[in-house]
Amino acid sequence: MKKLKNKTCALIFSIFSIVCIAVVVGYNVNTYNQQMENTRGKLAQIERIHRNNRSSKQLVFMDAEAYVVTYTINGDIFRITNYTDNGLTDKEVREMVTGLNLNKTKNIGNLYFNHYVYQWQRSELVILGTSDVQSYLVRSLVSSLIGWIVMEFVFMYISWLLTKWLVKPVEESFEKQQQFIYDASHELKTPLAIILASAEALESDPKETKWLTNIKSESQRMNQLVMDLLELSKLDDMRNKEVFALCDLSEVILTKSLSFESLMFEQQLTLDTQIEEHIMMRCSADRMKELLSILLDNAIKHAFSQSTIVVSLKKEKDTIALAVQNAGEEIPANQRDKIFERFYRVDKSRNRDEGRYGLGLSIAKSIVTSHNGTIGVNCAEGITTFTVCMKQE
Repeated sequence: MKKLKNKTCALIFSIFSIVCIAVVVGYNVNTYNQQMENTRGKLAQIERIHRNNRSSKQLVFMDAEAYVVTYTINGDIFRITNYTDNGLTDKEVREMVTGLNLNKTKNIGNLYFNHYVYQWQRSELVILGTSDVQSYLVRSLVSSLIGWIVMEFVFMYISWLLTKWLVKPVEESFEKQQQFIYDASHELKTPLAIILASAEALESDPKETKWLTNIKSESQRMNQLVMDLLELSKLDDMRNKEVFALCDLSEVILTKSLSFESLMFEQQLTLDTQIEEHIMMRCSADRMKELLSILLDNAIKHAFSQSTIVVSLKKEKDTIALAVQNAGEEIPANQRDKIFERFYRVDKSRNRDEGRYGLGLSIAKSIVTSHNGTIGVNCAEGITTFTVCMKQE
């Protein structure tokens, strides 16, 4: 799980970083291109003004350092025109021009590294000072890099938060799986130990039948547990695959409820059915029977003697509500959300003695979930009610 978190965090952070780097690079490239266009425009402007005012030496650019150097056919400097009021003499300008390492095939040059850029116009060289442009570009680059570094820390924190949010369902599922394996192993350990001990005792005393009885009883318990686990696995696998058919849910619920009357009679319980007629629903009739069987079995196990168990089915707008109600000991408030978890039992000792593993309500929840419904429990004044709500398609 730690490796998954690290890989997820690294992936999210990498995506953020790539996007951020692309933005920084794009911003600086765009800024550089804008300054390059401005520089080309100024060079063209200087050349145009010089061509139209060759006899004027008093024209001065207030926002640019500009020179035009005229060469002879032999390549010697013939004239220097200074369009900047910086007090430089022709000799000083000549020395500056000599230090430029002129290349007639070069066009403008790199604005990040050069204090001057130049452009050839036949026998004339147009020179433009770009110290201000260079400073602006460097400041923009440094500012964007600082912003990028700050954003990297912000992205690192965001990546960590997103990783926690994304991995949380996987982590919870993994923990539930681990707990499920532990609980299943724990439940199987006891009957296996009894079977092994009984087999050893039977080997020592073959005539004692109680050892065979123990082996048979514990084998049946293990078989029931395995069947329940397979049922849960099957429900999880078929949650989105099971084919539903339109059926009369009222008839299904009523018929299944009446099949429990004899069992309730033995337990000195009374059945009360409050079922609306002809409620049609697209569902699995077998799953609905299984769901009701689990809820009724649970109600019978926990109902007070000589009390009444109520099964109700009604429809309100597009919602169908199935409820099973019994009078008995209330489920503690802090355990009502847990009873649908696998292997969870409110009274662990009594349920184990009765061969119950805490899987019934988990199966019931899986059935309800497969029908896009919800199941919950409510306890009030000694009455426990399990309610299933399903949308009618």
